[in-house]
Amino acid sequence: MAENICTNLRTCPLVNKPLLPEEPERREVYLQTYCFPANNKYLECRRYIFKLKYGFCPDFLMPDSVMCEDEVLDRYEEM
Repeated sequence: MAENICTNLRTCPLVNKPLLPEEPERREVYLQTYCFPANNKYLECRRYIFKLKYGFCPDFLMPDSVMCEDEVLDRYEEM
């Protein structure tokens, strides 16, 4: 079962430093949908994919984001 858990779980700010304190139910949905499911759903998480490719993940990027990589990078550079 442990192999089905997201490999970024220990370091992901979404989990360890909640980015959604005003929406705990939304955070819980992300956890149950992307971090812990038995179907390796974390492989579809935009945070996981972005970190795998670029070595980091901006805090504003959510697991189900529809932003393309260029949009994420542009927004990150504007910060």
